[in-house]
Amino acid sequence: MSDLPYLSIVVPAYNEAGRLPPTLSTMEEFFRGFTHSYEVLIVVEKSGDGTLEIASGIASQQAHFQVIDNRVQRGKGYAVRSGMNRARGEFVFYMDADLSVPLAEVAAFLRHWEANPRIDVLIGNRRHALSRITRRQAWLRRTMGQVFN
Repeated sequence: MSDLPYLSIVVPAYNEAGRLPPTLSTMEEFFRGFTHSYEVLIVVEKSGDGTLEIASGIASQQAHFQVIDNRVQRGKGYAVRSGMNRARGEFVFYMDADLSVPLAEVAAFLRHWEANPRIDVLIGNRRHALSRITRRQAWLRRTMGQVFN
């Protein structure tokens, strides 16, 4: 049996002191019923609001949570890449600290992968015709996302 986790979740965090505690609590609750090994990598970009200290405090109480201190602020892409490079799971996800995609979707993706083992990559897309939008984003965030896409 491998010592590597089945699942890794990468959470980039920049100035997320207010959002991180409830998010990590939600993750802890989600994993209580999880039957596979896992790790949660919280990648902290240099923040001015105590994000690193809060993340480290929470991670010290959770054996499967780990903080990666990037020590600089180079942007979300850099934080995601840092976490992906350190992730050891057979399956690796990245999720924003606001959990705009519910954790239940992780289970749905894993079921899809297990049913279709030849697939290497799955990408969620809110604009897909079969997407289930249960919580609408604010107009500004939705518009900025469309412009970015």
